[in-house]
Amino acid sequence: MRQAYSKKASGSLAAAKLLLEHELFAEAIALAYYAMYHKTTALFWSIGLRCKSHRKTTIILQQVFSIDPAPLEEAREQRISRQYYADITATAMDTASLIDTAVSYLATMDALMDSMNEEGRDACRKKAQLLADSG
Repeated sequence: MRQAYSKKASGSLAAAKLLLEHELFAEAIALAYYAMYHKTTALFWSIGLRCKSHRKTTIILQQVFSIDPAPLEEAREQRISRQYYADITATAMDTASLIDTAVSYLATMDALMDSMNEEGRDACRKKAQLLADSG
């Protein structure tokens, strides 16, 4: 599953870049966010965790992996505001900036997944499961 979600992340990022080139900014922002979301899902699958709650995702990122969830949260807010509110428009600069953030975020996730050994994955799994199961 890690590979499948990593592939989805790469595809979403590639599509976001193409959409930026064609000045479809809101759509590019949505796919840049989904690239980040799918890579986070890949990270979670790499330790055997499935998490459906955005709130818990951010908690697990911060408390288990020591990753600042702010870029993912900001990308999500941009996606929501650009997709659901017609009066909030995206610019080329906003979109390019978010895509750059997504590129960095994906690289951080890849480096983390590549650096974890079985013992590290087990420790993260146990800690994450406690957080995921908590109210």
